[in-house]
Amino acid sequence: MPSQLDDKILKNVCDFCGIDFTTLVGTQYEFEIKMYTNAAFKRLYDLGICSTSLYILEDVNAIWSDYFVSGVYDVDVVMYISVFVRTKFDPSANTTVSKFHESYLTEMEYKFALRPTEVVV
Repeated sequence: MPSQLDDKILKNVCDFCGIDFTTLVGTQYEFEIKMYTNAAFKRLYDLGICSTSLYILEDVNAIWSDYFVSGVYDVDVVMYISVFVRTKFDPSANTTVSKFHESYLTEMEYKFALRPTEVVV
């Protein structure tokens, strides 16, 4: 049975955003989802929550173990990236939901900033 570390990054993000991963590959939307996912990785890197270097998602087949070099799957990081991409790629028309997503991202960034520096994915 494969672990969550074997899950494809873009597939997880697409599932959260309600996008069919199989129809995404090779389209303009693939580029956009990768761009926003990389922006989320950059934000995490700036917060010190990452491996020793900035991770750049280039391949649709990239899996979480490519990012989580420690071998520990961090659900908070995965959810942060998914909400970040959803907020940028497909913002909700409902103001309440949009505000919730923004406040969730702000809260998670605050929590990430409070993590001990030796906790690195």
